[in-house]
Amino acid sequence: DSVLVADAGTHTLRAIDRASGAVTTWCGTGKRATDRSGGGFGVHQGLCSPAGLAAHDGGIYLAQQGAHQLWQFDPETQAASAWLGTGTASLGDGGDEATFCEPAGVAVTEAGMFVADAGNGALRTIDLAHNFVRTVAQGLLRPNAVAVHRDHVLVAASWQPAVLRVAVAGGAPEVLFDAAAGLVEPGALAVAGDELWIADAGADCLFRADLAAKAPQLVRVELRGALPPPEPIAAAAAVLAARLALREFSDVTLRIALPCEPGVQLDTGAPWEVDLVDEGPPVLACDRHTTCVPEDGCAVVQAPIAGPAAGVLRVRVR
Repeated sequence: DSVLVADAGTHTLRAIDRASGAVTTWCGTGKRATDRSGGGFGVHQGLCSPAGLAAHDGGIYLAQQGAHQLWQFDPETQAASAWLGTGTASLGDGGDEATFCEPAGVAVTEAGMFVADAGNGALRTIDLAHNFVRTVAQGLLRPNAVAVHRDHVLVAASWQPAVLRVAVAGGAPEVLFDAAAGLVEPGALAVAGDELWIADAGADCLFRADLAAKAPQLVRVELRGALPPPEPIAAAAAVLAARLALREFSDVTLRIALPCEPGVQLDTGAPWEVDLVDEGPPVLACDRHTTCVPEDGCAVVQAPIAGPAAGVLRVRVR
């Protein structure tokens, strides 16, 4: 009866009641946790950037991107604990000694689990009968989501950008859709029957495709009935920031405090739109356009950093 949300920004597992739309927090304190073992319950157990989830056999599997681990959550008891991953950011197969780097997406079938291991650029599979991790494919450009369709695993490679298809039995990834089809930064996937849905953060839209077609095509989904955005405040200001050293080939979290003129008060409950673009040589893997809710008066957004370069980022907040 609920839609579950891995809310990486608030470090929580949320539930949206499908009948009423009410949102409740099932797990997480709202602050980034350093706990790599767990054992706590509900809102008293801290989480660390849960970026993906899957429900299976009465339990919930969480990809804890910030902890480099996979966790389990029991909706009945509200217990949450680490399952696989030592917490070390690396690529290692095996059982208790297995490691991940920023796992971002999870999909579960009766045959096993598939994990989009974003930091390692890898697709991982887990034998649920033996809790054993194996690497299926490497060299993917920031895989952030996975979904299963029949005998194939679909992977959203955000920085390629592409949706890749890999046979469940193994084999080399093949491109199903890419930039030529309209993808900019695919970040989430869902499969319903033969219908694939793609949330593209860079294109600010949803795509869908009929996977049963001989030549599947992406169709842009037009959303209707949404509330109009709030009117921007009249005041505007620009600040030249100090020089920053950003870690290459990673997602860097920026906390942006807005300068305000005297007498101007920000509506901290309204959504804030954030645009990140390159003003000079490319620093970003792609331009970033997102909507967020401010935390402690700051807009919080992840910036996908590309290879080493010296440049200037323009940040605009509405």
